[in-house]
Formats: sequence, structure tokens, C-alpha cells
Amino acid sequence: QNDITNDIWSIEYRDCISIVENKCEDFFADTYKNEEIYIFDCGLLQRPIFYSMIMSNFSEEATFSHLLKMYGNFENLPCQLFYLESRDYMSDFESIYRSRGSGYRDSIERVWNNSKYGMEKKLKGLEGAMEVLEYFRELKERFLLELNLSPVIIDNTKKEPDLIRNKIREILREES
Repeated sequence: QNDITNDIWSIEYRDCISIVENKCEDFFADTYKNEEIYIFDCGLLQRPIFYSMIMSNFSEEATFSHLLKMYGNFENLPCQLFYLESRDYMSDFESIYRSRGSGYRDSIERVWNNSKYGMEKKLKGLEGAMEVLEYFRELKERFLLELNLSPVIIDNTKKEPDLIRNKIREILREES
């Protein structure tokens, strides 16, 4: 509460990392004491990788070090990781990109192509952003393996949220 005056995403990511790591330790210590179910949308991999490597240009090593600290909070909890993936994720991205206004498209290209990876590869335009997206996907998959997580991979190609919700409920019922 007293760590920041604004939204956590408005501060530098280096500062955000220590706040998140400290708050997570407290939060996860409390989760052992109750029977609640918590859902973290993009919390373990997607946001940390995106903000550290794409927005803040951290190295893979610094990002993985942060993920290891965060994972330390999860590894003793009874948890299940669900990973939604689409076989057509590049065409999904391109469709979303083309359906948005020029401000959104310019922002995507600027942020992703100006990332450490994008600048090292001298990427430009939509093609560059798509190459960064591919790299981002590869990182998530590699970090999943390196963290020794066993995700339930759910095919989200058809974008049927009710089907996905039911699949997750079914798996959680089987595990309880």
C-alpha cells in the first residue's frame, strides 16, 4: 500500500520487481492457511517476460532470475498451470493488429521493435513485431521447461471460452 503512489505498472520495472517479489512472499505465505483457489492471469510468465525483456530490455538471465524468485513462491503450493495456446497465434496477432487503429499499430511496432531483441536484430514494421512475438513465445515455452513446470496445454485456436472454462473446471475437479 505504501510502496508506490500510482499504479504498479507506472513505475520502473526494476523497482516493480522488488515490490512484487516481496509482496508475493507475504501473499503466498498466507495461501497455505486457507482453502481458496487463486487464478493468476499471465502472472507467472507473460507479464514478467513482457515487461522485463520487451518493455525494459532486461537480459534473458535477469528475467530468468526474477522468474526463479517468483517460482519459488509457487513450487510448494498445490497448483496447476494452464497454458492456452493457438496453433494460429501469428495470424491471430495479425488479425488483431489489422483491426486496430494506427495508434495501436504504431505503438506495437515501436515498443516491440525497440526492445533489446528487436534493436539487436534491427527489426522494423509489422514483420519485426511478429518476429519479436515469435521470440516471446519461444521464451515462454523455454522458461516453462526450465522452471520444471508441467502445464496443462489447452488448444485455444478456435477461441471458445466456454469450452476452455469447462475443460479447466473438469481438470480441477479431478485433482481435488
